[in-house]
Amino acid sequence: PMQRVMTPLSRMGARFSPQDAQTLPITERGTGRLDPITYETPVASAQLKTAVLLAGLSADGETRVIEPAPSRNHTELMLPAFGAETTAATRVASVKGPVTLRATDVVVPGDPSSAAFLLCAAALCPGSAIQVEGVSLNPARIGFLRTLEHMGVNASRRSDGAEGKELSGILSVEYCDRLHGCEVPAEKIATVIDEVPILALVAAHAKGVTVFRGADELRVKETDRAAAVIEGLALMGIDAWMDGSDLFIEGDPMLSTPAGLRFDAKGDHRLAMTWAVAGLCGANPIEIQGFDAVSVSYPGFLDDIRMLAR
Repeated sequence: PMQRVMTPLSRMGARFSPQDAQTLPITERGTGRLDPITYETPVASAQLKTAVLLAGLSADGETRVIEPAPSRNHTELMLPAFGAETTAATRVASVKGPVTLRATDVVVPGDPSSAAFLLCAAALCPGSAIQVEGVSLNPARIGFLRTLEHMGVNASRRSDGAEGKELSGILSVEYCDRLHGCEVPAEKIATVIDEVPILALVAAHAKGVTVFRGADELRVKETDRAAAVIEGLALMGIDAWMDGSDLFIEGDPMLSTPAGLRFDAKGDHRLAMTWAVAGLCGANPIEIQGFDAVSVSYPGFLDDIRMLAR
């Protein structure tokens, strides 16, 4: 959805056509000057926040973004290394412009969202345990680990250093044979939004109902992930549904993947990896249409799974 980005940038002086565009394609034209703004975002979105902050680098004054809930904060943590003056509070981020950025070296910790698929696979596969090293431990990125803990999984994190202002370390998970449902409140959903598909698969194996509150953002990702998760879990015999903004999954601790399943990744990398984990942890082989979508974020995923599977 592009209106949420076009609205604040238009207030800063950018011009878009067509002005009523909801999605791409759009044409953007600079005006040679941007005005600083204080903007309260309608949703907690790191992409939206980053768009405004990066524009604020060229504005004359302080640009502030206020969010309804915390979102991922890599941009405001990293920009000072390039010479920008920022603040990075819980729901407020700001940048002072204009500034000419200077080149610098950046070491990027491992992606927690990619690690989540390996960690959740370990939680579901009997006899498994895994440690993933060199992963970002940014609190806004490891909400999925706290969710696993709430579902009964023995999960832990250990810091072993920092790259700039980003903590990094080791994430560990062990197989859990007594998974139970939990509730992720709306104010925490931004910290797990990219991991909801794989967490939904874990929830499908849990006793009771798992609820992801305020999960509307799932509908506007690479595909409608809410609908795709519901569709995929239905193939496995699991009831899942949206009620307003909330996603519900009614789990089955005795879940056994039926034979002959064929999932559609719908061009979405996270769905492709989710259904791969379903096949890995199930009793029967499955087929995934469009599996090559994993190359968007984790091109080595299948190789790593093959190395880990025994």
